[in-house]
Amino acid sequence: MKWPGDSTKRRVQHALAISRWAYVPLVLACLAYASYRASDVVLPMLRHAHPLLLLAAVVAWSALQLLTPVFSWLAMRDLGAGLRYRDVLRIYVARLPAKYLPGGIWHTVSRMADFHRAGIERPLLARLVALENTVPLGVAALLGGGLTAIDRPRMGMLAAVVGVALLCVVFVLLRRRPSARGGISPAGFAAAVLASAAFWVLASLAFTCYWAAYPTDATTALLARVPGAYMLAWAAGFAAVFAPQGVGVFEATIGMLLKGTIPLAGTALIAAGFRVVILAADLLAFCALQLLRNASAPAVIDRP
Repeated sequence: MKWPGDSTKRRVQHALAISRWAYVPLVLACLAYASYRASDVVLPMLRHAHPLLLLAAVVAWSALQLLTPVFSWLAMRDLGAGLRYRDVLRIYVARLPAKYLPGGIWHTVSRMADFHRAGIERPLLARLVALENTVPLGVAALLGGGLTAIDRPRMGMLAAVVGVALLCVVFVLLRRRPSARGGISPAGFAAAVLASAAFWVLASLAFTCYWAAYPTDATTALLARVPGAYMLAWAAGFAAVFAPQGVGVFEATIGMLLKGTIPLAGTALIAAGFRVVILAADLLAFCALQLLRNASAPAVIDRP
């Protein structure tokens, strides 16, 4: 049976898909123009960047690959799945290249397909996807808003309240009920929130390390504001469904929050460079997994 709203839903999905495809070239063009306009500020900063701090940011983000799957592992355990942490980690790292496919959703899609092949039922995977897409957003808004409230009380408190409200709504909708299977318990939800909070603390420190690699009086003066700004910018980019992986929205939000004496375009360009750090960290983690697989594979002995 075809419901009256089906055609409208398809049109909205089609329009959203077109906007996502058209949005990325537009953002790249804007960043190229911003690079030209802010070259007199950004180029000297790039020339004097500290390579050791950049390397530290890459290593720190690579180490985060060990922590990121903890959220999914804890959530699945509480929901009733029995996958081991090392299996969740292996699937997460093995599917890292899918993050860079157009659309920004294929890392999640490929992981869920692997989990399903491992025996996890689809209803449980639907709850896991809901948790993965809402809890980190709520925690980022809560922590980022709390830190930002030190300098911008109104903006920070509003973001923190939105984060708390989102976490409460998610728990109410996905909580374990006596008459239904597969919900998450209060203890399981609290563990997932703590795992997400630990991730954001380390992720914001990695970004702060990256930011500190560009030594100017302006950037040094803003170091205390960087962790909160990073989490709020990520939350804004994630909430912008038209922007794959928050491209453009993340950079613009960082530019607004941290511009200081640096032009907004220059701050946004520095923030955009952190995507290169994440790419290098993902590549490092993926190569490490391949090396471990090869090292643990049984040797093949040729017999005469």
